[in-house]
Amino acid sequence: MGRERFVPENKLAPPFCEAEFEIRYGHGVDSPSELIDLGLARGLIEKNGNHLSFAGTTLGNGRERSRDTISQNRELETTLRQAILASGPTRPGRREADA
Repeated sequence: MGRERFVPENKLAPPFCEAEFEIRYGHGVDSPSELIDLGLARGLIEKNGNHLSFAGTTLGNGRERSRDTISQNRELETTLRQAILASGPTRPGRREADA
């Protein structure tokens, strides 16, 4: 007779987690793009057509130019990151539109 193995089920953790992020060749995870996504989701970055702006500062026309502006200006990147962290936590694995 074979021995049966008991595998306990984990009923406390969520069954699946999803993560979406951009990866740039030679750089890894693209943090300026993540800041743009989080800023738009939390209402910190204003989008008027294709123009993006943060706290009265024009980031650029389109996502790529906005990403370049954020990556070239460390002070702007730090300010945006602090504003996102100060806006409070969101539920992990959920987007604002899904909630």
